[in-house]
This record gives sequence, C-alpha cells and structure tokens, in this order.
Amino acid sequence: MGINVKKKKYITVNQVAEYLEVSKQAVNKWINNNELKVYRLPSGRIKILRSDFLYYLEENDLYVDKDFFKNGDKKIVIIDDNEQIFDLFKTFFHNINSRLKIEYDSNGISGLLTIGSLKPDIVILDIEIPGINGIEVCRKILNDKSLSHIKIVIVSGYIHKYQDEIEKLAIATIINKPFRLIELENKLMPLLNQN
Repeated sequence: MGINVKKKKYITVNQVAEYLEVSKQAVNKWINNNELKVYRLPSGRIKILRSDFLYYLEENDLYVDKDFFKNGDKKIVIIDDNEQIFDLFKTFFHNINSRLKIEYDSNGISGLLTIGSLKPDIVILDIEIPGINGIEVCRKILNDKSLSHIKIVIVSGYIHKYQDEIEKLAIATIINKPFRLIELENKLMPLLNQN
C-alpha cells in the first residue's frame, strides 16, 4: 500500500477508503452509523485518528498493515504504587490499541530497572512512590543518553508540592490526580501518535 501517514496523527476518509480498497461512500456510511469514530473540524472536514482506525480494523477482524500503523507497537512503563491506577491505564490503552506493550511497577528502583531493559517509548509515573521518588526517576531517565527518546508523563496528586522541581525537568505532560478519562485521551493520544 502506497500510503504514508506515519508522522501524521490523523488520516482522512480518502486514506481509509484507499487502505481498505473501498469507496468513500462506504467509509462515510460507517461514519454515519457510528462504526468508525471521527473528529469534525470547525470547517466541517472529518479527521480520523490512526488509533481509532486501527481499533476499527481490529474489532472487525480486518487486515492490519504494520507499516501503516508503525506506532502500534509502542512500549509503555507505568510506575505507581496504586494498582487501581495501573488497571485504569491498562484498560485505557487496551481500548485504544491492544498491541501496546505495557509493563507495571510499584517501586521507583525496580521501575528504573524495567525502563533500562525495556527502553519504553513512554513512562507514566507517580511522584510519591516507594524506593526513589518519581522526580528522581525522571532525573535518571533524562541523564541517560540511551533513554533520551522516552516521553515522561507525571501523574500525581502532589503536583503543586513538587512544582519547582518538575519545572526543571523535560516532562512531556502532567496529569493531576484525580483525573477524567477525557484528560487521558487529550494528553496521551498525541504522545502515542508521535514517532
């Protein structure tokens, strides 16, 4: 397939039609029947998240071209001493893309070992965790050239307490606990769709 959208977050109705070798009308029918999730721009144009299109393909047992969905094999490490938070993230990511590799740890020290061996694309961590805290985990990631590609997401109920230290770190995004699922989607989907 000669479609190259690896660096783009969204794809068009035309690209979906070309990928599946169907008409635009067929794709529009799926959209109108709410089978394929889309975003409507203020101009009225329709955009489709690549992750939503991948979900549509998987749900309908259709062929998945790995080159088209290069970001589908991303690796994520979640470090949080609350297993309910991990379960929430795991469900969230699985609903987006079941092929994501997700590892969980509840301790900063063993979490760093997991990060070092897995070399994930994204690390999501709490600040107040056993072992070493999340701020120190961030520092160690950022000081290791072999981990420089990692996007760090801090998820904590103590953001204000550590605000000064957080501002000195190259964090991709911050999510305050408690959070809503829409906030996860808004803050994490752009990271998942980056190369």
